[in-house]
Amino acid sequence: MKVPEETRKFLESEGIRLIAKETEEACKTYNELKDKKKVALLHLTC
Repeated sequence: MKVPEETRKFLESEGIRLIAKETEEACKTYNELKDKKKVALLHLTC
């Protein structure tokens, strides 16, 4: 799933770092960021 450019720009303007990856890689990255404030949004229907 592609993240629209408008969404990317909005998140950046709010100081939010976006990491967009395939689900398996996203989960690994999420777990590696254990000392950081984080939220995951996963699209799992495809």
